[in-house]
Amino acid sequence: MKHMSRIAVLLWVSFLLTATCANADSVLDYTLTAQGSSIPLASWQMPTDPAPSCPVSPCLGIGDFWAFNVDLTLNGGPPITDTLIFFNTGADPIDLNDIAFLIPEFTGDQLFTGDESAPHMKTGSFQLTDDGTNGTDGTIFTLNVTAGVPEPSSLLLFGTSLLALSLDLIRRRVRLS
Repeated sequence: MKHMSRIAVLLWVSFLLTATCANADSVLDYTLTAQGSSIPLASWQMPTDPAPSCPVSPCLGIGDFWAFNVDLTLNGGPPITDTLIFFNTGADPIDLNDIAFLIPEFTGDQLFTGDESAPHMKTGSFQLTDDGTNGTDGTIFTLNVTAGVPEPSSLLLFGTSLLALSLDLIRRRVRLS
């Protein structure tokens, strides 16, 4: 009985450490699709809690943050490194565009909670409308945001914890024989 409680405690600690690590470095997958199309226009990944920054201080506007070095995949092609800009404007909850004009500029639902100094990106399906900056005014897009694959550090921590538990069980079994 004593061994079972020790194993239970080790499993619980392993679970907590893995969950904490996975939460700290979780990544979200973004897929942007035009209404009526099944082929994504763009896809990318970003941390759930990105480290926002601005190229100049203060930012270009009130309520904006910049996500640097985002690898955008356009129309299934190779990734292109770009910078995404998220605005909180007075007229719309969110204004999203990119510095290289690879995707249209969008307005629509708020994509993060908190403010621009410490955003927490939301998951779900968001409807965005092209604001006409790139000549496709009014086109409606769907942005699907889902939890990505766990980071390697999370998987490594979980695997190490399982290995340690297995070795402990083997050691105990050998000692009892």
